[in-house]
Amino acid sequence: DHFFSMSQVFVASVRANSEGSGGSDAAGSVSVKVRNLPGEELCNFQMQGETLQDLKRELSDPQGPMSKRLRTSSLNFYTVADPSKQLDLQLQVRTLSSELVIKQADVEDWLDKFPDVGTFLEAMRDNKFDPESENFDVTWTAKTAKKVPVCEAVCLVQEALSGVPTHADSESQFVQTFGKLTAGAETWNMLHLGMLQTFDGGMRRLKH
Repeated sequence: DHFFSMSQVFVASVRANSEGSGGSDAAGSVSVKVRNLPGEELCNFQMQGETLQDLKRELSDPQGPMSKRLRTSSLNFYTVADPSKQLDLQLQVRTLSSELVIKQADVEDWLDKFPDVGTFLEAMRDNKFDPESENFDVTWTAKTAKKVPVCEAVCLVQEALSGVPTHADSESQFVQTFGKLTAGAETWNMLHLGMLQTFDGGMRRLKH
């Protein structure tokens, strides 16, 4: 699968309302229209605030204009003129000369596809694979372990990536790569915790 195949992408046009136009409520505000890629208009609202951070907050609001379309606050902004360059969230929307491209970071969707990622990361954090740890669980398998809720799994992914250089899609790419690797690893006898304990030395800690 392509890394971005599960992303949701929207296009937004923003227009600053001139003072005195459109009634007192609209004067000086910013109008935002959001549509999907086929061109269907999804919402049209007066934005509260001036920056992309303010726009992100409104779009991510569970009671906001895009509540039925967006399931996460992980939004990244680009322009139609340069869709490869992520915009700074402190950018003033009034300064935009091109329509916005809004991409929903899709780490939650990939965690739904690879539900064992959170389970593995939690076990690694708690040293379940380390025979020298008091938390070592020789019976642990991804199949029998308690599943980690997606919201907690997102936090575990962010912890795993903390301290390393990242970009807008790092979390999604990590989940895909780690998910495929661990799915395969669970079928390998050499990574079965019980079998590893029959070996000497460092082999016992191989999975850790």
